Amino acid sequence: MRDPPIYLVRVNQDFYQLHGTIDPARYTPGGARQQMIDQTFPLYDLPYQIVNRPARVLVLGAGGGMDVEAALLRGARRVDAVEIDPVIARLSAKLSAAAPYANPRVVLHVDDARAFLERNSELFDLVVFGHLDSQALSSYGTSLRLDGYTYTVEGFRQAFARVAPTGAMVVSFSAVGEWMAQKLAQMIEAATGAPPLVYVGAGTITYLAPKRPVPNPPAAIGGWKLRRAVSHPVDLATDDWPYLYLRQRGIPLDYAIVIGALLALSATALLVVRRSGIGPGDGHFFFLGWGFLLLQTKSIGDCSLYFGNTWLVSTLVIAGVLLMVLFANRVALRWVREFRLWLYAALFATLLAVLALPRELVLAQEPIWRVAWTVLVVPLPIFFAGLIFSSAFRESPAPALSFGANLLGATLGGFCEYLGMWVGSRALGCIVLAAYAASLWCRLRQRGVVADIPATSGVGRSALPPGGAP
Repeated sequence: MRDPPIYLVRVNQDFYQLHGTIDPARYTPGGARQQMIDQTFPLYDLPYQIVNRPARVLVLGAGGGMDVEAALLRGARRVDAVEIDPVIARLSAKLSAAAPYANPRVVLHVDDARAFLERNSELFDLVVFGHLDSQALSSYGTSLRLDGYTYTVEGFRQAFARVAPTGAMVVSFSAVGEWMAQKLAQMIEAATGAPPLVYVGAGTITYLAPKRPVPNPPAAIGGWKLRRAVSHPVDLATDDWPYLYLRQRGIPLDYAIVIGALLALSATALLVVRRSGIGPGDGHFFFLGWGFLLLQTKSIGDCSLYFGNTWLVSTLVIAGVLLMVLFANRVALRWVREFRLWLYAALFATLLAVLALPRELVLAQEPIWRVAWTVLVVPLPIFFAGLIFSSAFRESPAPALSFGANLLGATLGGFCEYLGMWVGSRALGCIVLAAYAASLWCRLRQRGVVADIPATSGVGRSALPPGGAP
């Protein structure tokens, strides 16, 4: 087809990507579409001005296939295209006149980019981050973006390790602020050991990290000009703090306002309902809920790093949590009919095992061992926490109030996940431990093992009798 159409894909009424062919030979000279392609083609062709005729190309975030087509036009013998969204791949097959994914030289992988890098050990002449931008969270249970673990120092380091000795890694990004441009440059330098070549033009920025130094890089490639790096104080995104779009550690003001308002509303409602005061029985269930939900959201983030930020991984983690809670309830009905303090010893032992082991060590293992760790060890704290909740809840003389306190704690635990924007993922594990330690303290105080807090402390006495709602 001569002068094939180019389609615009929108997400939530915002521009997302283009679908169509970028081959200038397909368009009539002087036509409107030819002018558009004359501006678009150089953007995708830029990497091939540094790496001439690469035999093998890896495209991460292949999208509509324009990066893939550019590699084919430059003679690549094989192109591995990684795209996390199967709908986008189907749209390309339906709309793109180039039909890049139907080309026999192209292998399409519907997968998370970081997960693909974890499983693949092949070398490529060119590794291209194709304007990879998720525009979505990995799960509604976490503040982590779908591409969170792709744009980290460790993610870039892993991609650079897949580059052949004479090849290069290329990261293309749409128009960004000055601090963001510098952040990406510093992250790539930290990952590769050398500052990248930075080309700016046409509302985009492209970073080229060659495996070998380029003695005299061109000062301009088409409309893209080589730019010197400018220093800006930024915090680099890492696997522990995977927030590319935050300049520095901290909770954004709009997030803090909404969370603070919801917490104030919840606290006010609780005080109105419990006019007689809040006691250790309420606190026990409150902190159990806090620790449980924060542990669940942290587990989703960890497993997304191990296996990829896909909806399937999040679904399996949440399903595993719910099944472990169900199993704990069944065990509590048959064998643990009364609350026992030794359950806390088992809880803290399994928590320390899960939280103390570095994620980097788990990530370095073969997939089968990562699966074994995730299936057999990670759910154990949730199992013992479920036993504690079930056995204590059975003894509660006011189940509705106990359950309400637990839900309020879970609300706070969900909000605490946003603290990861400030302290990082590993520190969230310490908050989980603190929440469960506080629940134990409340339980001991309720049973009289810990002395009562004096009335002058401002904490009211529980209206429930001893042995009431834990």
